[in-house]
Amino acid sequence: MISAELPNFMPLHRQVKEILLRRIANGWKGAGEALPSESDLAADLEVSLGTIRAALGLLAADKVLVRQQGKGTYVTLHDEARILFQFQRLTPDAQARQFPESQVLSVNTEPPDAGDQAQLGLAVGEQVVKLRRTRSLGGLTCITELITLPVVLFPKIEAQDLPNNLYEFYSVHYGVRIAKAVEQLKAVGATANDSGHLGVPVGTPLLQIDRVAVDLCDRPVERRISRCLTDDYHYLSKLE
Repeated sequence: MISAELPNFMPLHRQVKEILLRRIANGWKGAGEALPSESDLAADLEVSLGTIRAALGLLAADKVLVRQQGKGTYVTLHDEARILFQFQRLTPDAQARQFPESQVLSVNTEPPDAGDQAQLGLAVGEQVVKLRRTRSLGGLTCITELITLPVVLFPKIEAQDLPNNLYEFYSVHYGVRIAKAVEQLKAVGATANDSGHLGVPVGTPLLQIDRVAVDLCDRPVERRISRCLTDDYHYLSKLE
């Protein structure tokens, strides 16, 4: 079974990890669903229990799975607590980290710009959905956000009632699970658009976060440009 799905140059437990990861990415189990028992998985893949446990441990460390003592192993939910810990880095100076509220301004199908094409690996002629919104922390609007999504992965998303928590929405409605992201940080000046939404003069210094999120198969699925006020906020990163 193993040799049929992956080359055998990897250690066995890593081969099992990759097989399970591919299955989850292909919709075998959805967010919040339980995996079969360790013994059933071992029998299915014709490996030992120790190998299965090692593979599940790697997937849990990557936050793909969550293991609950005495209950089983589940595909991780993109709930607000997890996203706050893993992806939300802008934090009020005088308060604890919190999940920002959002207001959608517009959702349109458009041609991608050159940056979108490069970051998302889009084919020539491929269209994208541009979602524009503002975000607030502690009741104050402090972020303007432009989110770019490939239409092929998110058909008719512009007709949906989009929630605050988009990563959970992607998973539940489109089967797209965000696994990780790469961010580029840069100091920029506020544009006229930023000025109108953030209530600051044009040219006010902002922190720009250009994030590309990828799914379980390392496929780029979302580009998100957030332009943030930092007078009363800071970017928090934990290095391990």
